[in-house]
Amino acid sequence: MSYFLDDDASQVRELKDKLEKLQSDFLSTQFSVQQENVESGQRFKRRGANIVGGEIELVASEVTHIEDASGYHMVVKAVNKFEVPA
Repeated sequence: MSYFLDDDASQVRELKDKLEKLQSDFLSTQFSVQQENVESGQRFKRRGANIVGGEIELVASEVTHIEDASGYHMVVKAVNKFEVPA
């Protein structure tokens, strides 16, 4: 039985690539993406452990779209939505 160094190196690369793909697939299942399209004046709800009552309704006051070397980002400035009784 003979082995070639190039074959071993390519097999190691293939196994490393497969392992990296499996790790990335596993990690992507661990996080839920919070992606929404928001326009200024639009209402939306946020939930969280640090929010009193568990949920809060917000109104987007300013939406900024940023596209740079790190990718696409959307910055939303929002204020609490208050309803004034009539």
